[in-house]
Amino acid sequence: MDKILDQGGSNVDILNHRYSLMKDLQDINSIEVFEISQKAKVLWSIEGDENSKYFQAILNNKRSQPAIRRILVDGDWFVDPSKVKK
Repeated sequence: MDKILDQGGSNVDILNHRYSLMKDLQDINSIEVFEISQKAKVLWSIEGDENSKYFQAILNNKRSQPAIRRILVDGDWFVDPSKVKK
């Protein structure tokens, strides 16, 4: 059809048929993309991310520990959290 249109042999029937075929092709592609997306979501919900639990554990561990563990003041190291905070 594209070849016929490129050679200048166009009429309303050919244009309408081409439009219909292009729309059908676009619909098929949209359905395929939707199905792939749905399969990925289902797989994610079943398996989850393998690294999620690992990284969440690391983040939670870091949050539970104070960021500054000791501080040097006038040549003395303070390690007591309340003194470090002051």
